[in-house]
Amino acid sequence: MKYILTIVVLLNFAFAKAQNFWQPVLQEPSENIESRNFTPEQYQIYNLDLNGFKQLVATAPMRFTSDVSQVVISLPNANGDFKDFEIFETQMMELPLSAKYPQIKTYLGLNLNDASDVVRFSITPHGFHSIEFEPGASTVYIDPFTTNHSTYIVYDRSSIPEVKEDFECVTNEIGLFGTGNKVLNVTPESTDDSSLRTYRVAISCNAEYGNLFAGTGTDAQKRANIQARQVITMNRVNGVYERDLAINMVFVANNDLLLYFGDTSQDPYTNDFNDRTQDLIDGNLAGQGFPGIGNANYDIGHNFNTSGGGNAGCIGCVCVTGQKGSGMTGRANPTGDPFDIDYVAHEMGHQFGGYHSMASSNCRSGSGQTEVEPGSGSTIMAYAGICNPNIQNNSDDYFHYVNIRDITANIKSGPSSSCAVVTNIPFTAPVVDAGLDYTIPYSTAFVLTGSATNVGTETIAYNWEQNDPENPSSNNGPDPTRVQGPMYRSLPSVTVPERYFPALSDVVQGNLAPSYEVTPSVARNMEFAFTARKYNNNVGQNDSDLMNVTVDGVAGPFIVTSQSTNLSYNTGEALVVNWDVAGTDQAPVNTSSVDIVLSIDGGLTFNTIIESATPNDGTQTVVMPLVTPTSQARIMVRANNNIYYAVNSSNFTVTSDEFSLSTTDLEENVCLPANASYDFIYQTYNGFNASTTLSLTGAPNGSNVVISPNVVTNNNTPVNVTISGLNNSMAGSYSLSLDGNSGATTRSVALTLNVLESSLANVALIEPVDMAVDVALFPSLEWSVTAGAQEYDLEIALDSSFNNIVESAITTSNVYTASMELDENTVYYWRVRNRNVCGNGMYSTNRSFRTANIVCFNESSVVVPVTISSGPPSSFDTIITITDDVIINNISINIDISHTWMSDLDIYLTSPSGTQITIIEDRCNNRNDLLATFTDDGAAVQCTFAAPTVSGTVMAVDLFSSFNGESALGDWVLTVADDNNQDGGALNSWSIDVCGTQTLSVNNNLYEDISLYPNPANGLVYMQLGNAAYVKASYTVYDMAGRFITSKNIENKLTRIDLNQWSSGVYLVKITIDNQTIVKRLIKE
Repeated sequence: MKYILTIVVLLNFAFAKAQNFWQPVLQEPSENIESRNFTPEQYQIYNLDLNGFKQLVATAPMRFTSDVSQVVISLPNANGDFKDFEIFETQMMELPLSAKYPQIKTYLGLNLNDASDVVRFSITPHGFHSIEFEPGASTVYIDPFTTNHSTYIVYDRSSIPEVKEDFECVTNEIGLFGTGNKVLNVTPESTDDSSLRTYRVAISCNAEYGNLFAGTGTDAQKRANIQARQVITMNRVNGVYERDLAINMVFVANNDLLLYFGDTSQDPYTNDFNDRTQDLIDGNLAGQGFPGIGNANYDIGHNFNTSGGGNAGCIGCVCVTGQKGSGMTGRANPTGDPFDIDYVAHEMGHQFGGYHSMASSNCRSGSGQTEVEPGSGSTIMAYAGICNPNIQNNSDDYFHYVNIRDITANIKSGPSSSCAVVTNIPFTAPVVDAGLDYTIPYSTAFVLTGSATNVGTETIAYNWEQNDPENPSSNNGPDPTRVQGPMYRSLPSVTVPERYFPALSDVVQGNLAPSYEVTPSVARNMEFAFTARKYNNNVGQNDSDLMNVTVDGVAGPFIVTSQSTNLSYNTGEALVVNWDVAGTDQAPVNTSSVDIVLSIDGGLTFNTIIESATPNDGTQTVVMPLVTPTSQARIMVRANNNIYYAVNSSNFTVTSDEFSLSTTDLEENVCLPANASYDFIYQTYNGFNASTTLSLTGAPNGSNVVISPNVVTNNNTPVNVTISGLNNSMAGSYSLSLDGNSGATTRSVALTLNVLESSLANVALIEPVDMAVDVALFPSLEWSVTAGAQEYDLEIALDSSFNNIVESAITTSNVYTASMELDENTVYYWRVRNRNVCGNGMYSTNRSFRTANIVCFNESSVVVPVTISSGPPSSFDTIITITDDVIINNISINIDISHTWMSDLDIYLTSPSGTQITIIEDRCNNRNDLLATFTDDGAAVQCTFAAPTVSGTVMAVDLFSSFNGESALGDWVLTVADDNNQDGGALNSWSIDVCGTQTLSVNNNLYEDISLYPNPANGLVYMQLGNAAYVKASYTVYDMAGRFITSKNIENKLTRIDLNQWSSGVYLVKITIDNQTIVKRLIKE
């Protein structure tokens, strides 16, 4: 243990002498040691002149008065440093109780350099206790180290050891009734209304708890000691609640009536703490000799005991008569951070409207909208350390976004809004923006960056947290193949608005799936909440915003493939960076360019951009910039205008030798008959002053090369290389090398020369063929590759003159998929031209195509209702048969189910092709009924207390787009599974909505011997059906604009069609034979 000797000097005011209250202890005491739940891994020990300290802070003014404090104290931190704080007294007890116990005092201190850095401390018969909250830093504690309260231990939260606790919160989150529990019926909120809400808290205790702290003396002294211990706990709880929720709790005037000690058989408690606490505080046990407070005289009630468990008794019930006093928390040693934060703050969080936030199937028990932390979670409302798999063994002292959302909604407009004393605070919340939604490749790391607008000078602390409450149906940690539920743990606030997923240090080590920060390797959607917190006078204000990350299951993984071993480069030297594009340049990721960034500290930071917005083509030659030599260089390739990135797999070396030739222009495009020109800067290092001779190799035969100057000596000398005499016979790409030779030292720069002809060959269109029909609404277009072309211009229009262009694009590929959905059954025209830096080629000959005809229909089940048994677990299938052969491009289903305890039900839909998706699974707990339309365009499922708990247009667990491209023809199976006893109901109805393209194709194989002849024709045309047997046949003719021409039944296998009255042009003949359809093209001359 290293102890740091520091002298504390207080500011010298007229009324207070400068005194040294803290002195470092160089030899740790071994006697009269205070009993502790744990020993921090790192800590400092100090002696405190408590009497002198107490006398000084007693002169501090009350917080929230107009008085200016002139009391400044210094407090040590866990590093052995000291900070100066301006001190105010705080009101933790109503005045009658405060007057009764003047030996119990609480204070708040504001860092003189940053008012967001706040300390809360108490001075009581149990000594000095403090907690310091600094944005972006670990919470700091000071507790008594010896029983005589003269020596103190200073440590931060990161030093608390992992000590597993046998604690269980048994709050019933799925069986709640009454107005106090309808928290989720209010609009989600942030702590942003510039208000501090104060609630009157009544906290009782059983005799077992009281006896731990009563000490000796009179009953009044014992009662004071017990009350003091409760104040120590609540001072720390208030510190968290004020910062995250702007909630303050003050002990009621006669709280000491609720404190018991002595004979444990004589207190009002046996094992039923919840109801007994409610009855005790309300005064219902007064007739049994146990005085209470009275329902009108408190807002939230709780009990402290030694039972080893917690139970809020209700959710969102503060202010609610008959429920508000039913909370309790117990622990064998009910002191310190584990009791105050992990347990008391947790159970009171329930009372204020917070649900559990852990997702593990071993203890999943939230609202259906709050199970957003993987495993047992790590924030206050999770189960850190008490439910496998455990992220950590103690809670971090802050609330997750979902709990801030729900609790704040409750205290603003829900049941717990009716009894608070609301005080305006003179500062506002930041306004945040989480940024755009993005689509990224699978198995690829990403970084989220938000922004916040702030009025004021307070430091802002930021959190990025995943917000996916869907049930992962697993009692294990996240897995890369998981398609729903949380993948990334919550982390404490930091002072920068970005977070790497997973941590950048893990990515640098090649680990994309560290525990509880797992990168998806499959297609899925993830939602993230960005929260900005700021504090003034310890009261917090915050704002949150949501954004979505869609992981594409086709593109990826995005990987840097070069610099995979410890290579060495000189500053100024060219290096080739390669990466696997992995489909990221195509839809839906659509990354056209990337940035290449350098780290010289092993990947801790990436601060040097080598190349910005270079094409995302998988390779780029760059020049090593002039940086400090290092053996820990790393390369990052990150998407430009997206959030994903990759890092090369090995450190490499950057050196600074005698000289270098640096340039930003490694590739030249020359349009004949122009000359090529490269510019360099010759740079020397470490005092090198010898002459260097320059030469160029690789230029086209017959060209002229001039290097000026070709011999260089001085640092920062400009050098020009010109290549002239180029002609058409030299067209092509050349690899050049500019070499510098000085004695035994040679340095080379690799260059590229592209000699381009000024004229380009015409592009030939390939697919779709001219006048194609039944083309997809997102058509894929292909054309020929032409020599010398660097890019292609594509246009799609509604007319052959291209006056009405619906989409245009510039691409380096010869294949393009339309980025917008075209209209159905519509003729479009398309053309392509090539181009390079020298100019544009000619547009290709136009082609046309007709898009597919989209049909939509609804089919309903006729075998309904179907009873859902209330007996043992069971399931049943119900079928809708579709007779229309259409290719699906959109589908949704409508379901009406009556059922109590909806979380018993799992519902699946299976297509005729065998594809199955999950519609809903384990949602909405004990709530009743479902009446909803499920579609990919719906909102997230919201579980309301009113029936039906699921209603409106909502998303299923899986995507209906899984069916896209399949035929709708056949049996669609809805499976309803009830996986629990009790609680039955009925499937009242269900139906399916399908939109898709009719199976029409000029090249359809149906009855290949069907023919139209002659074709083209100008008079009569004959339709020959061949030898295939049929029952019924007909034909319908349309022009290319889709207008109806004629329709007739086919009576004979040879049918005559008269074209004499038709205009010249192209027609489509739709032939239907026994419900099967093909289309033939017919030309009238």
